[in-house]
Amino acid sequence: IINQKQSNLMFYIAGVVITFFLAFILLSKNNKTNADKILFFWLIGIGIHLFLYYIVFSGQYFKYPQLLGVVLPFPLIHGPFLYLYTASVTNQSKSWKISSLHFLPVLICFISIFNFLLLTNEEKILVFKNQGRGYEAITFTTLITVVISGIAYVIWSLLLLKKHKKNILNQFYL
Repeated sequence: IINQKQSNLMFYIAGVVITFFLAFILLSKNNKTNADKILFFWLIGIGIHLFLYYIVFSGQYFKYPQLLGVVLPFPLIHGPFLYLYTASVTNQSKSWKISSLHFLPVLICFISIFNFLLLTNEEKILVFKNQGRGYEAITFTTLITVVISGIAYVIWSLLLLKKHKKNILNQFYL
């Protein structure tokens, strides 16, 4: 009989495998569009994100303490990827220089946890066991940023879709 934790672990493993499989399929596709490329990198990010959560959730972080904390900025990648994918699919993309600015919060988050990442493995495990004691401000700020980012990027993506729908209607009903 499988208990709840084992069931959840199986979902994480299945998610990681399926995500990397889909990324592989996209990678092997001929004549990739920009949207395909964005989706490929997003799938790789999702796969890594799920794998890092699997390590923590399964308790294997004791085996790989150097990975503790790395997962913190990952939720910030999904909003920008959603927006950039939507922009690409609807032919509303900006230049790569402008598009890369969407990932600035991810970079800032990595910089903010840099001191934690430099801790010894034993110190990281101790902080983790104490629910992030000493890093509450960074954790809270990241959580608020993830929520705001998620909501903002969903709204921006919906606005792109609305604009695209309007453009399509204008093409056919003029």
